[in-house]
Amino acid sequence: MLELLQSDEVCIRLNVRCSNDIAQVKGQGEDITAIYLHENFFLMKPGDETKQYGVIVHEMTHFRLTGDTTDQQYGKSAARALAKKDPSIARQTASNYHYYAQSIYGD
Repeated sequence: MLELLQSDEVCIRLNVRCSNDIAQVKGQGEDITAIYLHENFFLMKPGDETKQYGVIVHEMTHFRLTGDTTDQQYGKSAARALAKKDPSIARQTASNYHYYAQSIYGD
């Protein structure tokens, strides 16, 4: 994932008009190469349940090269419940990678 971030194939853009209140990707499959960050992304605080790096991990897993995930649900408790109920669907869900990354770093 780090190599992809450092390549010319991915861009991160500020887009205050994105439909999500924090961030989103646009396109499908191989066409997803940009993460659009809403201005609220930059207002996130260290004590928030969702961390900025977790949002970037979440959005990057939508890229075909790094997971081709979907959004089955959002939120930490929903991600945990999905992982217990249906691990195969959880492995295809961006929020599960998001909160897994945060759990590794103790957030």
